[in-house]
Amino acid sequence: MPSDDHSLILCVTNVAKDKFNIPSVGKVIDAIMVLKFGRPLDWDRVSGLARDGGFQLHLKVFLVLLAGLGVAVGDAPRHLYEPLGGLRGVALRQVIADFRTYFPQELPMTILLWCEMTICAEPFVAVHNTGLRLKGLFWAMDGNSEICSFDDKSSADRQF
Repeated sequence: MPSDDHSLILCVTNVAKDKFNIPSVGKVIDAIMVLKFGRPLDWDRVSGLARDGGFQLHLKVFLVLLAGLGVAVGDAPRHLYEPLGGLRGVALRQVIADFRTYFPQELPMTILLWCEMTICAEPFVAVHNTGLRLKGLFWAMDGNSEICSFDDKSSADRQF
């Protein structure tokens, strides 16, 4: 069983992976339960895990989301849930509004990509993922068919 610190971090990373959209609702609820009923969090440890894992932005976005929904974020340092400005702030305000109305409509792919670019991924990762998507539009990906083919006797002899 992970500690409450790790449970919160798992919620943060999974919600970011789900682009703060409909599939992430369950993890938001899990995080609320950790904050409300769990042991007091070690915010230095939580911040350290986020820093070491490269998802400090995701932690901040997640805590701003929770605060924007009226969730008490415990004794988290204020800098971890201060509102975001600029393009990130615009995207996050839309996410908070969607959560408040419980996603009245499914968001178009362009909006999901915008969320990924502004609040869900580090810039390099977002650009890399977008490049892979664009590449997939022009060149079909066939997975690992060569590695896993049972029709090709030579593939069974390969050393991995």
